[in-house]
Parts: sequence; structure tokens; C-alpha cells
Amino acid sequence: MDADQNPVDPDDPDDLPLTHHITKPELTLSSELIEEKELSPPPVKLRKSPKNRVVKPMVNSNKIPMSKMQQLMRERDSTYMMETNILTIVEYSYVCPFKCRHNHLLCYYCGELHSDPALLRSHTIELHHPKKFKVTEHKKMVKIDLTRIDCRLCATKIDNLEDFKKHISVVHKKKYYFNHKDSVLPFKLTRDELKCAICNVLFPYFHALNKHMNEHFSNYVCETCGLGFVDKGRFMMHQQRHEQGDYPCPDCGKVFKAQYNKELHVDRVHRKKGRVYCPKCDVKLMSYPQKLKHLVEPGPTV
Repeated sequence: MDADQNPVDPDDPDDLPLTHHITKPELTLSSELIEEKELSPPPVKLRKSPKNRVVKPMVNSNKIPMSKMQQLMRERDSTYMMETNILTIVEYSYVCPFKCRHNHLLCYYCGELHSDPALLRSHTIELHHPKKFKVTEHKKMVKIDLTRIDCRLCATKIDNLEDFKKHISVVHKKKYYFNHKDSVLPFKLTRDELKCAICNVLFPYFHALNKHMNEHFSNYVCETCGLGFVDKGRFMMHQQRHEQGDYPCPDCGKVFKAQYNKELHVDRVHRKKGRVYCPKCDVKLMSYPQKLKHLVEPGPTV
């Protein structure tokens, strides 16, 4: 047959080309399931209680922050204020902290001995950063050389310690407690002469100048004799002279009221051993009159 004799009728589904039709089944619920669904209540979801749940306390907006509270507590501590003042002076200026042993000057940081104050200052500035400075617990009064003060934070030249305190507080906003003691012993060290930085009195050797500072800084006063002392270490050594008791001499039986007097007697009388140091050469002498005589005699200087 010709195609013209059997035309394709588009309205006749039998004449259309074959295609695969997938008929989705209609989803229907039975009447029983519908009734059951309508009658049964919705399931209740149970919350699991968290384990070890921590209930945070209510925050009081008026409560002082911990950092601020800690600062307020610190500012009631005299030791904290004293150490803050010392650290501010040493860290932000060119003052030179140092120690001494009899007539010798020692580096505060490493203990190296120097007879020339200029060498001590250059050694300290070149080898030791001031941030490593720490206040020793047993001796709060720190010896500092004020030959050069100036400010480390700027180019300002400062010759007076009081001016430096104002400058570092006002200009650089560093903390300084002006109502609290400095707890520093000021010196101006030179090789040729030793002069008190406060009253300008001259001394022949450093040991005498160091002892003289007790007159300006009587932080500890002996109730027995009225002498004043710079720090607790000097005061405690002095107090030993006044301790009362019975201290018999092991050689002759003589009884002394103080341990110091007994030991002095034993060394002088029985051991023939001097107990009075010469600040120039560290020789031990038998008495203070011998010491004074020894000091005026010509000899090698340190």
C-alpha cells in the first residue's frame, strides 16, 4: 500500500508512534487508616536533659572588672608601689643601679667588680638591659648612680631625679606613686672624690659615704639607742648588739649580755684577731682607734 492511501490520523491514538508511558499509581489511603490518623494524637518529642549543665550566674553590670579590682588591691600594697617606683626609674632613665662590698663597686646585674665608676656605667648600659632589673627581696633600698639621668623614651636631657619623675608621669603617662617613698639611695659616683648627693659632704672612701646615708634615710630606727638605718639588713645587724642574755666566754668564763660583745672579747683577748675592717684595704684591726690610726697612715689606695 501507498502511504497516500493510508494517511496517519493524528486524532487516532492507534496511528500515533509507539511510546513507553509509565503511569504512576495513585496514592490512596484506606478509610481505616484515615480514621486512625485522625484519632491518634501527634507524638510528643522528649527533650534529653543535658548532663552536668552549668547554670551561669547573673552578671551584675555594676561589678568592677577583675583587672581593675586587682589594680585597686595592688595600690593598697606599699611593697607593690615601692617596687613600681624603682622599676619606673631604672627602666626609663639612664641611672646606673649598683651594689657595693666594702669599698668596691659591683654591677647590679652580674656582680662584676669595678673600681672606676665610669667603667661601671658603660658596662651596665652596654651589657644589661634595664628590663632585666629586679628588686631583691632582702634589700629593698637600691643604690643608684645619678651621674646621668635623662629619659630613655625621648631625647629630653634631665639632671634632677624629681624632674624625671614628673616628666615620665606627665609626658609618657608612666605610673609613678608620688605619695610613696622612692626606696632608692642616690649617689653621684666619681673616681676622684666621693660626695654625698644630698648634702655635698665629702668622704675619703665609699664605705664611709654609704654609712653616712643612714642619716638621710632613717627607715628603721633602733628603739634602744635611737640610731636610724636605711634598710632592714643594716637594722637587723645593729639589733644583734642589743640582744640581752647570758653569753659566757668559752676560754675564761666571763659572762656577757650580748653575743656580739662575747665574740668581740674572744677575738681580741684570746685569739688576738681583729674584727674592725679597714674600708680601704680590708685589713682587720683590733679596735676603732687602731682603725683611725691606720687610715691616716700612707698606703696603697684602691
